[in-house]
Amino acid sequence: MKIGTLTLISQKSHSEVYREILNDKTYCLKKYSPWDSCTFAMIERSYNYYKLLENKEGLVTIFDFWKENDSMYIRMEYLSDYITFEEWSKLRKPVDEIIPKIIKIISNLMIQQIIPSDCGEGNFMVNEQLDVKMIDLDLLYHYDISNLIFIGKMIRTWNHKLQYCKQYKGKL
Repeated sequence: MKIGTLTLISQKSHSEVYREILNDKTYCLKKYSPWDSCTFAMIERSYNYYKLLENKEGLVTIFDFWKENDSMYIRMEYLSDYITFEEWSKLRKPVDEIIPKIIKIISNLMIQQIIPSDCGEGNFMVNEQLDVKMIDLDLLYHYDISNLIFIGKMIRTWNHKLQYCKQYKGKL
């Protein structure tokens, strides 16, 4: 697979995120190295689930994913005018309109029998128009009865944040 010109955006222990220019288009390219708790097969399964979703509303667009040598790559939509929800709330910007959108994105996945395992504040991006996108789709699971406790905790956490911000005039 051809890779364009890269500019490093962020680096973690098992992944690197780049802004990629390829054929005069800008993408986000995420490169993974394998680690003990997450295999390439798990990541590949997640992106295969993504491809099968009928409704991708609120999810970052994934254009391609592939394995090459000892790395896995995901080419996705580049969100140039977005910041993470975590950064947004640290700036003390109102979140009372954003949290219901996050809950809707998570619920939309669950309606399609997909469980997103990482729904932290750093995995949702927000822009000034209050558009929200979920970006980290690496570990999606097919719904089964063993996921019910996890689902309940995830939705309860975001609902608590919503109630808190309503009480304090829209801010966390």
